[in-house]
Amino acid sequence: MMIINRILVLLLFLAGCTQKQKHSNDAVSMITYSSYGFTFESGKIFEVKNSIDIAYYKDYIVYKTTVISSNAGGTSLNTDVYLNDTTGIKSYQYYFFKKGEKSGLVLTDENKWKVFKQDTFLKLEGLNFNDYDFFKLDLGKPDKTEINPKTKEIEIEKFENKLKGENEPDSLYRYYSKDLSTIDFSFNPEFDARAHSKLYKIGVIHYSTPKSASKSPDRKRRESFWKIEKSNSNESDAFLKLFNRFIAEKERVNKTK
Repeated sequence: MMIINRILVLLLFLAGCTQKQKHSNDAVSMITYSSYGFTFESGKIFEVKNSIDIAYYKDYIVYKTTVISSNAGGTSLNTDVYLNDTTGIKSYQYYFFKKGEKSGLVLTDENKWKVFKQDTFLKLEGLNFNDYDFFKLDLGKPDKTEINPKTKEIEIEKFENKLKGENEPDSLYRYYSKDLSTIDFSFNPEFDARAHSKLYKIGVIHYSTPKSASKSPDRKRRESFWKIEKSNSNESDAFLKLFNRFIAEKERVNKTK
């Protein structure tokens, strides 16, 4: 009898582990991708920033993008670049796709479904990192490396720019973290593999420079960056509902083909 009881306990334990593992695989994980930089127009400096929420569920990914249609005065705005405008009328669009597929579905701000090409979307949002040499730069040995004293893992790599010029950055930083290693997002898979970690932020520093002969504006110290970070888990239920809507719509579209 004791042997049977032990077997039952073991089976219940294994069943519990299986359920926990299944729940983990079926859970929604979320990150936020953001970028921040500057552009120079008509002798003035403008901030350029972007932020996209990204959620993962099973073999599906969704990108939540912000659409700013107009500011408080009704003036139409560029929806790709936001120049210090905080008065815009905001709405959101959700771009879904299944891993390994070239096309997906977008849920527009008008609550309608449309087909979209994954490559087109990634290029539009600047997420096609493999197409940019900047994210693949082999800068050789870092000028400075910060190592976590406990884990002995690389945390920060600093590179000084040997090239000097008005538009040249002075230094570049790469930040790594194991906490994001399981996320299916990468600025550069080779850098991730080499560091046995996740490259989660790239920062470029421009030190202050005086007004030059080319009549460019005075430039204070500034940092441009591209980074990912974990998002608020309070939205996981909302994203799960959206994923289920997408899966149902995807099945409906496939049946009509």
